[in-house]
Amino acid sequence: MVLFLDDLHWSDAPTLELLRRIVTSREQTHLLLIAAYRSNEVVPGHPLSTLLETLKNQYNIDYLPVEPLDKEAVSGGG
Repeated sequence: MVLFLDDLHWSDAPTLELLRRIVTSREQTHLLLIAAYRSNEVVPGHPLSTLLETLKNQYNIDYLPVEPLDKEAVSGGG
């Protein structure tokens, strides 16, 4: 199963706790979780930052930063 969650920087504490339980569940074996958030909104001490820091020490988490597209990429030029 693939689960895509967007705008996690706006998540409240109960939502992040549910996410933590899903990720750390021993019964969960076939899940690809893709989570998107604005890194400029998630500063040290932010609840999402705290969760990610905790999880990255125990689980395989990859970060794929997405940069803004340049003018050529969106104008169709090549």
